[in-house]
Amino acid sequence: MTTVSAPVNSGIPAVMSSSDRIAPEQPERLKRLRLRALKDSPACFLSERVTEQQYPDERWAAEFERGDWYAGVIGRHDVSLIGVTREPDMPESERYIEYMWVAERFRRRGIGRYMLQDLLEVLRVSGVKVVYLWVLDGNVAAAKLYKKVGFHFTGVVQPLAARPGRSEQQMMIALA
Repeated sequence: MTTVSAPVNSGIPAVMSSSDRIAPEQPERLKRLRLRALKDSPACFLSERVTEQQYPDERWAAEFERGDWYAGVIGRHDVSLIGVTREPDMPESERYIEYMWVAERFRRRGIGRYMLQDLLEVLRVSGVKVVYLWVLDGNVAAAKLYKKVGFHFTGVVQPLAARPGRSEQQMMIALA
């Protein structure tokens, strides 16, 4: 467990557990966090809140077959979310980080950085060697955070058919 010390007078409790794994038996927790993220930051995700609100319970449960999900917790409140997946055609030693989100009032306090660092350490210890992610064009704050943690752009850019004129760029980090 990693702790994040909040700035004095920030209104945030001093300690946060930054890597609370969401259990497969908690699909409602994942649903609540993802819908909150889509409401809070719709331009940062490919999915739309109205679409995910319609997902049946089985769809939410199936998200755990794709990978693991972690929530950042302050007190008893979930304040962030991060997921890690492995695509079927990927080597066992590679993963993708997806759906990184920190609630707006808790941003720029180190929560995202610590969540990423915790997750990367869990992956490194489990034998993962390379981690990728995609960052939407225009999401400068996310790209800056990923660079601070050690990710770099791979040069791969893909246009988004569902969002003409938009694209996402791939980033990666090699774990020692």
